[in-house]
Amino acid sequence: MLPSKQTAELSEIARKVEAARKAQGGGMRGTEEQQRDEMMRRLDEYAVDVCFDPSERDHPLVLRYLVPEDFTAPLALPKVSPQLEAARAQIAAIALDKARHEQPWVSYSRNHNHYAQRGSRYDERPDLYRYGIIPPTVDVMAANGYLISVVAPPDPHCGWQSVFRAAPELIEALGPAAPPLAKPKNRALIWLRDKNKQLTDFRDTERTARMRRHLIEINEAIGELAIELPAGCGERYGDVLTIGGSCVNLSSTKLRRIFNVDFKNGGRSYGHFVQNMPKAIRAQLTIGGEPVAEPDYRAHHLMILYGLCDLPLPGDPYVLDNWDRGMVKLAVLILINAPTLQSAVVAIRQRYGINGRTALRLIDAIKARHAPIEAYFHSGAGRWLQRIDADMAERVLLGLIRQGCPALPIHDSFVVPARHDGFAREQMVEAFETVIARDLRVSRIYQVFQ
Repeated sequence: MLPSKQTAELSEIARKVEAARKAQGGGMRGTEEQQRDEMMRRLDEYAVDVCFDPSERDHPLVLRYLVPEDFTAPLALPKVSPQLEAARAQIAAIALDKARHEQPWVSYSRNHNHYAQRGSRYDERPDLYRYGIIPPTVDVMAANGYLISVVAPPDPHCGWQSVFRAAPELIEALGPAAPPLAKPKNRALIWLRDKNKQLTDFRDTERTARMRRHLIEINEAIGELAIELPAGCGERYGDVLTIGGSCVNLSSTKLRRIFNVDFKNGGRSYGHFVQNMPKAIRAQLTIGGEPVAEPDYRAHHLMILYGLCDLPLPGDPYVLDNWDRGMVKLAVLILINAPTLQSAVVAIRQRYGINGRTALRLIDAIKARHAPIEAYFHSGAGRWLQRIDADMAERVLLGLIRQGCPALPIHDSFVVPARHDGFAREQMVEAFETVIARDLRVSRIYQVFQ
């Protein structure tokens, strides 16, 4: 869930926008007041519905669905041009597709400049991804009750995008099953998101071409795997499987790498349905009829930071006198990812319901325990650490696949046939040492990644 402070901030942004409108044109009456109240209600609904990690709170709008002819006819909307009708169908399809997810919101931009930067690599119908098509189509579908829509303030620095999700009326009219996704184009195997988490185009280089070749090789290998789920696992709706609060699309078997702002940040592989399964369910899978194991890196980002300082990880990194180990572990993750000390304190306070002084005492204890890497805490290091762990994962996958061992990545762990557990661990050690040695040769970490 989004922390209450962030919820309040979102609401405050909207209130400031409304106050500015009043200052310019006087008070609101009648219908305008009702529109404001409705906007605030939807804003609050969105704020309490999004994930704890704001970087992953929404699904970006991608137009890749193979919609049948007259897909939106049951909606009985006014007749429009074929292009606008196709946009309606794509928006309805992604809203249905994400409706069963724990996080059902789809984000899109209402900024004219964004559409010029998107390019054509991501969408099956790039001709539809235009400023004059997407926002008006969302507005019409929301006005007719088929989408729940929250429009972001026009301030580019507000920190969030406009979003929509399927309304019950859309699911009732079109049914719960979304149309299938088109096979992703090879050019779309690498995603670059801007600071607002929206997809943006980039110039291909030898480096991105090499990453794409590796992804094609990996996807061809994992696409042939015979993965079987345990009996009685969740509820099926076509290719969609729901397990508790998780939603898994069993047709999703292709990986893509997602970078944030530039190619120094992020880069992890996403897209295979196994990644969205609870760990307990993953342990019951079979690959080619064989039981699986899931070897993982211990305290991965801490181990990388110590490795970049040419130091070993000191024992159990989450053990601190007079502190709960689980609490310490989450606080360490927050410190690695938080951009500032203040944001780290706020996140720890809200997670555990403690006061600021206690949160600072915990932070000081963690810094004392990990003094050699203290400089990386609350510096936003998690962004570039993901690039390093993603490079390790790519190396592990290629090493395993090229030697005939099936493997699926779960970021810092790998699902493999149990008989290959030891071999997978050897590959993980080799990848870690190779990538860390590479970065030590290049330069100190701040020179490379700042």
